[in-house]
Amino acid sequence: MKKSYSLLGCLALSLVLALVFSCKPVRAAEPTTINLSDLEEGQKLEITEDSILNLDTDKTLSELTVNDCELTINGTATLTINGSYPKGLYGSGKITMNSGSLVSNYFELAKFELNDGTFKPNNVFVSDDNGYFTLNGGYFCPRNIMYYGKNASLNINGGHLESDESINSTKINISEKMFIVEPWNSEIYSGHKIYYGQAVEDISPMYPTSNCVRIIPKDEVIFLNNLSLSDSDLTLEIGETKQFSANFMPENAANKKVTWSSSDPSVAYIDINGLVTAYKSGTATITATSEDGDLTATCDITVGGADTNSEGLKIEISYFVWDSTQKIPYIKIFYNGVVIKEGFDYNLSNEYNMDNGLSTTTITGLDNFVLKSNK
Repeated sequence: MKKSYSLLGCLALSLVLALVFSCKPVRAAEPTTINLSDLEEGQKLEITEDSILNLDTDKTLSELTVNDCELTINGTATLTINGSYPKGLYGSGKITMNSGSLVSNYFELAKFELNDGTFKPNNVFVSDDNGYFTLNGGYFCPRNIMYYGKNASLNINGGHLESDESINSTKINISEKMFIVEPWNSEIYSGHKIYYGQAVEDISPMYPTSNCVRIIPKDEVIFLNNLSLSDSDLTLEIGETKQFSANFMPENAANKKVTWSSSDPSVAYIDINGLVTAYKSGTATITATSEDGDLTATCDITVGGADTNSEGLKIEISYFVWDSTQKIPYIKIFYNGVVIKEGFDYNLSNEYNMDNGLSTTTITGLDNFVLKSNK
């Protein structure tokens, strides 16, 4: 009996060892490779398992859906998705793009990682609570971006981002290696953390009139290090004008925006484009301030001549018929005999009351002239 048990033990051990050594590690299935050239023009493509899409020819598809899996995009050609809301490029999965060019009319995909290549979606609109877009390289050029899920995020680690309108995301993470060149060196606004484009003076950034967001690697930004003016001192006669220009060093600096100001606008007034108008005798200092680096350059102006027209503000009004019922006034405003410009020095707005047939014209923006007026 003893030998019998020993033999059975050996047989059992041998069987276990055989099973152990016969077990090979299970390898994950290789992703399916799809060549764009094998697809029909305008067809719908639905991805439900990990796949590789090879952009080996230019082609347009009506829809691309990626659900609960990952699609990797390689190749050098251009894929265009022309489906519109609520279709287009969408789904619960993830796209990792390594090369090529992708154009999409509508985008609502949960996760996207751009490592290289160019991605140009029209509208990026993602509501997935854990959705994200990660930019590591390449060019990301959307019209606007909206990631508003609970934990959604936009992560900018490299590459180039150019949005025609705005960026709105629950979380915006920007690497220290990156720099916002438009609006220049802006900060994330509080609350919804929204980047908006450059707003004009006296307009809230929440309601911009000219939108653009550009973020590029900091080592590609050429910063301004010196600013000077075309003149350092100048003499003008009353009524004379002078167009100033700024000189930038280096000449290829990324940001050449300046703001203009006058120490005494009643003597010499300068508009937003750098045009100076001499209004009365005296002295004033014109200052240009750069947006990049807050550098300044100045010019001292002396206005000569007799103040024969030192009458402060004067308004001339004449009427022309706008339509059969309403008359809009044609207005000219003078300061010390010199015409000042609508749209630069002041603004007009008109309202028409249909009940009584009267129109009202409001003049705004004359503070500089009223405060310094001789009247």
